[in-house]
Formats: sequence, structure tokens, C-alpha cells
Amino acid sequence: MCRSTTGVHTASQAAHFSSVLVAPYTAVQSASKSSSRSWSGTSPLVERTVISVGRRRSLFSRVSATTRSWSLQLLGTTRAVVTSSVARTTTWSISEPDSGRVNVHRDRALNYKTEEIQISGVDEVYLEQDVTGAVTKQLARVRLFFLAFLSGMPDVELGINDLRRQGKEVVGRHDIIPVATEEWIRLEDVQFHNIIDLQAFKESQILKFKPPDGCYIELMRFRVRPPRSRELPLQVKVKYTILQNKVDISADILVPGYVSRKMGQIPCEDVCVRMPLPECWIYMFRVEKHFRYGSVKASHRRQGKVKGIERILGAVDTLEQSLMEVSSGSAKYEHHHRAIAWRIPRLPKEGQGAYTNHTFSCKLNLTSFDQIPETFDRFCFVEYTMPHTTVSHTVCRSASISGGSGDPPEKYVRYLARYEYKVEMEFCYSKDEPAAYLSATQSNASKPAAEPPPPRPPSSDSDSDSD
Repeated sequence: MCRSTTGVHTASQAAHFSSVLVAPYTAVQSASKSSSRSWSGTSPLVERTVISVGRRRSLFSRVSATTRSWSLQLLGTTRAVVTSSVARTTTWSISEPDSGRVNVHRDRALNYKTEEIQISGVDEVYLEQDVTGAVTKQLARVRLFFLAFLSGMPDVELGINDLRRQGKEVVGRHDIIPVATEEWIRLEDVQFHNIIDLQAFKESQILKFKPPDGCYIELMRFRVRPPRSRELPLQVKVKYTILQNKVDISADILVPGYVSRKMGQIPCEDVCVRMPLPECWIYMFRVEKHFRYGSVKASHRRQGKVKGIERILGAVDTLEQSLMEVSSGSAKYEHHHRAIAWRIPRLPKEGQGAYTNHTFSCKLNLTSFDQIPETFDRFCFVEYTMPHTTVSHTVCRSASISGGSGDPPEKYVRYLARYEYKVEMEFCYSKDEPAAYLSATQSNASKPAAEPPPPRPPSSDSDSDSD
């Protein structure tokens, strides 16, 4: 009796604690077994004990079921989170050549009040330059993107200015897309998306496919051979000058101005020049704010029309020397690039002619505690875009839709060229200055004195009538 009562009290006390559920259940189960062996009669105390034990069992069963369901839900949630994270990782880890292998299909027919298709042609150019500005490596490729909001289950046929289609185009009046150039290009190393009908492309060089609804997909990509002797739309030169404890970082941008006969002047947009900085100099470009650290921004100094006009007006003392100065755009240190980023929204500017020069200057005064690294990053990076396919001259000439609602959709075509440079920077150290000075002085001292020129012979009489 005592043992069973003790077991029941232990179970009743432990039932109030939700953190330990297994121990009370074990104690109640052992107590019920001992009570059933000790008592063979039908005593009211035994009945109450058995009833209480049964209640504890039912309570524990409900709690354990709830806990088990919570555990399963938590496990399911964890699995779902892991699965979604793995899916995101898998999606982002798909390399560019494999992105076209993903199966995309149109599962049902939809109805739109206004139908629309969007076509994007993007040139991607990568080149490397040495210190002298000569191009050592140049690559170019074209990517064609497509987005559609069409009713029904339509079939789309796109035609570009492929050289093999010259003189073989047969399209309807509503399918023609106005173009600004009549140039024809040669495609190399062509890659297609899974939805493209390869047999139709081999026969007629037309992109035939069934577009997915509302999906921005890459239809194809191919390479082109960029011209070698053409002047670049943007020319950049960066120079580091280190004279003892003074460092001068200068950058010059020359904009020749890309001019097309039919489209006029095509500007360079979103220009960004990134000049890497040594880690030991980064603190000079950081400023402490209320809740975070910020970057020092460059001041905008417009050069006067007369050289040295500030000295003439006596305003030299009033001008405060800033860390960075730019003639166009803005510049500041960007920590995620570990570099000074000089950004200009548009070059040449509105109303500005060709062959304009834009400068950036940064002057550092090093202290005795500052270090000069033994090696520097040799290259700076330049990025900008142009609102046309200026390298490949790719255009979309026609877009036909069959099997849809029957009405021609709205067609929007966008062209873009992305440029990326890797330019080698020039470095000038103070130890080179005495050597140049000595070589110049020694060469002048070692040269013998120049002999006086021989006397000129007397000139003959002139045959002219004038005296």
C-alpha cells in the first residue's frame, strides 16, 4: 500500500512538470504493477489508484502524441527548410552552360486582355589591356532573352540577322520588327535552350519554340569575333606615383564617342572604375559616424578655362585640399570591393562632344607609421554599358506567333552591351627619379662640346629683279 501510494504520489507530482515526461510514466507503470501484485481484492483505494494511474496514462499518451506530432512537424519544417535551402543552392549553383538544360513547359492555356512579348539582346565583352593600352585579350558573346505573356498555347518563331538567312526571309507584315542596321553577322559556338526546335533551326535558321508563361528565359547564346583595329568606346589609364611619403593616384578617362550612322551617338552609361587599395591604407578612407563607419567621398572640382586662374585671383589659399577630387561623377571607397570606385552615370554628357577627358586624383600623405607595401595589385577594373549591341550588331528582325488568340501582340525589343576591362596600372617610384636625373646629367657631361658651325659661303647674286 505504501509502495503503491508512494508511486501514485510520485506520478501526480511529476505530472505537473512538462520537461520530464518519461520518468513519471515509468514510475507510474512500475507502481501499478506492484499494486496489482500486492492487492488482489477490490479495495476502493486500489480502484482510485488504478483510475488515477489510468488517467495519468491517458494524459501521458495525449501529451506524448502531441509531443510526437510537434516533433514530426518540427522535423518536417526542418526538412522543408533544408530542402528549400538545398533547392536554392542548387538553383544558384547551376553554371551558365547548364542553365538551358532545365526543362520548362507550358502546362495550361491562359487568357490575357493585352498580349505582350519582350526580346532582349545583350552583348558581353571582356578585354585585357597592358600598361601601354594595347589590347592583349578580347572576348565577346551574345545572349538572347525572351519573355512572353500570350493567350492559349502559341508557337513563336524568331528570326535574327544570321548571315545564312540573308535573302531567304519570308514573314508577314505584322511580324516584321523595325531595325536600325542592315548588317548580317556570323554565329559561332551556338548554344540553345531546351525548348528550341533544333531541327527547324538547322533547316531555316529560325528559333521555333513554345514559350513558357511569364518566364524570362535565355533562348540562345553565341560568340562573335570583335574587330581588332576598332577604337574602344572608353579608354582608361590609372597611374600610381609614390614619392617617399607621398602617394598620388590619378586616373584619366578618354571618351572618343561611339557614333553610328543610323542611331547617332551612343553613350556609355553606368561607368565604374575600381582602383584597388592596399589594406594598410584603407583606414584613411573611412570615417566614423553615429552608428557605423562610412566612406570618404570625393569633392567635385571643375577645371577652369584658363590654366592657373585660381593663382591669378588669389584664391589658392582658400581652396582646401581634399583627399579625392573628380571632374565628373562621384568617387568613394567601397569596402566590399576593397577599392576606390569612381562612378559616372553617363559619358559623354548631354551636349558634350567627342574626345573629352575626365580626371580623378587622390593624394595621400603617409606618416612614419604607415607602410608602403612591397607589391600592389597590378590591375584595375572598368565596367560600363551601352544601350545597343555595339560589338556584334545583333538585331531581331521578325517575331511570328501562331496558335494563339490571333491578334498580334505588343512587341518590345531592347539591346544592351556590357563591357568589362582589366587594365594594367602604371607605377612610378621615387627611386626611379635620381636614376633618370643622373643618366640625363651624365649623358650631357660626357658629350664633347659642340664644334662651331663652319662659315657659310657667300651667297650668289639673285636672278630676281628686286634689289
